[in-house]
Amino acid sequence: YRVNVLSGIHLGIGGYIGNFNLELAYILSLKESESIYWTENDSDNMPNEVTYQFNGITGRFGYGIRLGSRARLTPQVGINHLFLKEKETAQFYANGAYSTNGVLALKFDCALCSHLGITISPEYSMPIKESPGYKKLSSISDTFKKYSSGFGIKLGTYIFF
Repeated sequence: YRVNVLSGIHLGIGGYIGNFNLELAYILSLKESESIYWTENDSDNMPNEVTYQFNGITGRFGYGIRLGSRARLTPQVGINHLFLKEKETAQFYANGAYSTNGVLALKFDCALCSHLGITISPEYSMPIKESPGYKKLSSISDTFKKYSSGFGIKLGTYIFF
């Protein structure tokens, strides 16, 4: 589970080859964004209410440092690609808005038994490229800005072989 920067479920796969670590994942948010109100032009049209579903993909690379026989610390660098999808609207406002972010993380793994462990990974995310739609949403609401930059944490369990 991810907290703060794009909170949601993190469905991933990864592993170590020697001490080198590679991870790939899909991020699925558990809730919709706050409501944003758009108008089509500057006339007196009624604004349309739009909410967004946040999702993303991520890739990370790191080098694991063993801490005894049951724990490992892995500094990581990576990229998150976050994208937004409008919910329940037929009109285009910022549908397809995205943000590509660089990530620095420090992953800590600890084996609980022979094939099960827990992991905690504090991270910092910073925007590299944002679409015009995402920039517009970020200027309207700090919520969107928070999803693409700042500190977060990833908590989870893992199975290893």
